[in-house]
Amino acid sequence: MSLDALKKDVAAAIDGMRAELLELSHAIHQEPELALQEFKSAAKLEDAVARHDIPVQRGAFGLETAYAAEFGKAGGPTIAILSEYDALPGIGHACGHNIIATSGLGAAMALSKLGARLPGRVRYLGTPAEERFGGKEIIAREGAFDGADAAPVSADALSEVDWDAAVFTFVPTLSLNLMRTNCAALWSAMAEDVMPPPAALLSASGTIRVWRSGLSPQFKTISSLEARALQL
Repeated sequence: MSLDALKKDVAAAIDGMRAELLELSHAIHQEPELALQEFKSAAKLEDAVARHDIPVQRGAFGLETAYAAEFGKAGGPTIAILSEYDALPGIGHACGHNIIATSGLGAAMALSKLGARLPGRVRYLGTPAEERFGGKEIIAREGAFDGADAAPVSADALSEVDWDAAVFTFVPTLSLNLMRTNCAALWSAMAEDVMPPPAALLSASGTIRVWRSGLSPQFKTISSLEARALQL
């Protein structure tokens, strides 16, 4: 199965989840919760995973608001796809974690639709307490990333998208049609067309690229700046 064919099928799966992802993003945004108190947000995301027939571990790695799901075949790279969903005190989701949450969800669930064609494993992690307390470090100490080859996280940015060069670049404001071509856009948290599907599409596509690139089997955390500079 070619890389383009996998991308096409993942894009179609994300298109099919568009309404679900937007509704969930808005719901998380409307009920902001602080670090380690993201009970409603985590439950919404966990329930969404379960609706896609993927077993989900709730209260994972010793944190009530962390969760984990894993699927795919053994023998290939394992990619951890992350969702963040905590808010900031007094101002809510100013960092757009409602979008980051549903981007990770959309990417992971779309990849799950590839079934036996999935060229590796996906470990989808709900990572609470990004704004305070170092939630990722806490779950890492409990083994959340053991055996993972890469762990991309989406981020809001002013950036150019180049399918052939960038592994992970995330510009959630773009329309789906624009996101499938080389383009640039200005991130605007107040824009009416802010939507998870494009970012989910890039997250999923980037994961496929890592699988197909023969990434050496060592754990890497790829920051948004490192991702834009990384060439495969």
